[in-house]
Amino acid sequence: MDYRKEVREMRLKNKRMYELTGEAGAAQGTLYEEAMKDGALDRKTKELIGIGIGICVHCDACIYGHVEKAVKYGATIEEIADACKVALIMGGGPGTHYSAKAIDCAEYYLKLKEENDAI
Repeated sequence: MDYRKEVREMRLKNKRMYELTGEAGAAQGTLYEEAMKDGALDRKTKELIGIGIGICVHCDACIYGHVEKAVKYGATIEEIADACKVALIMGGGPGTHYSAKAIDCAEYYLKLKEENDAI
């Protein structure tokens, strides 16, 4: 699966949604940027949390986007797998399927990073 293409398409759809929803859409974008800034937790840790939440709420786009960013900010496959383990506790059986998607997506982005292909 071409996760980069999936994330690109999701971001284009989000951009259009933000245009159509005015201040509400802009507020969501601002909230995201503010929440993801380094603070008591660094960006990589926040992206790992995003992966776990994406798994628990069964959101493919969330998983793909947060995996992409987690790898960008230095997450390893082991760290992403650990985030999946925590999600399995909270997500039950369906969490298994979505954790597998997260692992597959992580391996995709880690391979691109290894090949020095821009993420």
